Amino acid sequence: MSSSGSWSGSTTRDSARRPPSSSFVTAATVVPRRSRANCTGSCGPSSCGGRRSRDERGGTADARGGSVIKVIAIGDVHGQWPELWRVLRAASAATATLEPTQAVMEGRYRVVCVGDLVHYKDARDYANAVGVEPYDPSDPDHLRRASKAQIRELYRFKRYVDQSEGNVSVIIGNHDEAAFDHRYELSTRGGMSHVEFDASKGGVELPDDLRAWFAAMPREVVFHGVQFAHAGPLPGMQVFDDFFYHDPDTKSWWFNKPELVKQAGHRFGVYGHTVMKDGVYVDKENGFAMVDALGKLQFLELLLDDDRLDLSVIALAASQP
Repeated sequence: MSSSGSWSGSTTRDSARRPPSSSFVTAATVVPRRSRANCTGSCGPSSCGGRRSRDERGGTADARGGSVIKVIAIGDVHGQWPELWRVLRAASAATATLEPTQAVMEGRYRVVCVGDLVHYKDARDYANAVGVEPYDPSDPDHLRRASKAQIRELYRFKRYVDQSEGNVSVIIGNHDEAAFDHRYELSTRGGMSHVEFDASKGGVELPDDLRAWFAAMPREVVFHGVQFAHAGPLPGMQVFDDFFYHDPDTKSWWFNKPELVKQAGHRFGVYGHTVMKDGVYVDKENGFAMVDALGKLQFLELLLDDDRLDLSVIALAASQP
């Protein structure tokens, strides 16, 4: 974190706040895509040199300029749509009708979702979504229900993103890619397969426009030197291949090798992928935050410009509507 950065701890928010003055503006530019071919070597030799394939899409949006912006960073969704909309409304990023607020439309607020929109986290969430207990991933009817329930919500969220004037960024997560790529079959923590979007397993494929939306999602977003990515700071953690799924660092780097963010040259980093059971985790010394805590109704707010980096963990009250 820069010397001008500050950490305000956790705040419990019981109502949405009004957007600040409209004097906060920023600009974003797209810079060249990244893949394993661009790795500097800090991720280890085994993470590079593999075949180039269509899963090596990428992209970086870099916002530069001198004006302060607020970035609202939200962790993995995994079908937790009510929680997502509660967070967006509480952060003054979404209206009561689930549209971007004026602050988002004007670019004073930026929203970043760090990936994994799809695939419920456990059997209970699947059962709640499809209205059947127990949920059976081998039952085509259950798969169709699970797929259609998520597709409906994906369209609602895509409409919000499309209306945001480019100020809402959704980073692709490994579950999002698996939902249309089908190269890897992922499962819940309890071993239940996520196959509801695989027609060969009895599921319903994502519609072409949603597949195209997923395929165009960036692998990282950067605002004023702060990196937002799904799993971690290194290029090898942003390409979902055999190395990604077999490298223990993908899940454990944040406590085993927390120095990686600084070694990668980032001012600060914000990541998801690994569930934070105790809520959003901030490592001030090593300069990063782990934000996969939507299930606890927590998210991270950052006030940024080239000289300022202020962080706040926001925790919504459980009883908040």
